[in-house]
Amino acid sequence: MILPSQAADVEVDDSRLVLIQSVGRCGSTLVSRVFESLDSVRSLSEPDAFTNLAGWRGSALASDGVIRRMADSCVRMCCKPLAGSEAPSYVAIKFRSQCIEIDDLLAEAFPAARHIYLTREPISRLDSTYRAFIDPETVDDNDYRTLIEDTFAPVHPLIEGEVIKGKPMSAWKLFLLSWIGNNGAFRKVQDKGIPYCVAVFSEIKNNGMETISRILDYCAIPVADLSVIEECLSRDSQKGSGIDQNLINNPAKRLPEEMRIKAQNLLALYGYPTEE
Repeated sequence: MILPSQAADVEVDDSRLVLIQSVGRCGSTLVSRVFESLDSVRSLSEPDAFTNLAGWRGSALASDGVIRRMADSCVRMCCKPLAGSEAPSYVAIKFRSQCIEIDDLLAEAFPAARHIYLTREPISRLDSTYRAFIDPETVDDNDYRTLIEDTFAPVHPLIEGEVIKGKPMSAWKLFLLSWIGNNGAFRKVQDKGIPYCVAVFSEIKNNGMETISRILDYCAIPVADLSVIEECLSRDSQKGSGIDQNLINNPAKRLPEEMRIKAQNLLALYGYPTEE
């Protein structure tokens, strides 16, 4: 972990700092790749130091004051000029979905930062998550369920409250509760007055150029050559990874219909009725 003293001398113009939060499986990797394609931007994807801090907060392992100072130091180190190079004009950091739980602390540390929130309709996101991360042969394995539970429960209080020791939840329920927990955390930080540029996956998919341009305008990042963005939009942002579209579009990995119905019922129970 980075010590505050290591980052104290790194100056940050937070009006040129972009913080990208999301529910996951919603186009966040594509948006991060767009930022990465711009010469004026240093784009970082999912630095795990912030994920650890979200876990600290959820598990009450440190006070908010300590976590805010550590988050401040981590951001400064992300903005630190590389050896022999000038500081980047802009820095964009895409976080893992759990980090929405510390976005208020990031806003306190960097009040002029631009905040982006990327989301997706819950059933569509659940179906995508299921196809990307579920192995039909191990989906009912207790060790696998425990792994997912241990990933999200320490971060989202809602999931922690559902945990029954020795009886890990089904994967579909854990993934859906992570959406509900993320959305609830987003509403809380919104209530604190933090401004966001919000984009939905369907907007990115169906009106990519318009949506990306809106995000960049919000961040006040000029783009001279739009063809760079068009090229990003034309590619599978997960190409070559374990969740390459060619690998996950397997009918055997689709969300079973009975789980879809259970998911709709759970959403309604938590106040998110859906017709999906």
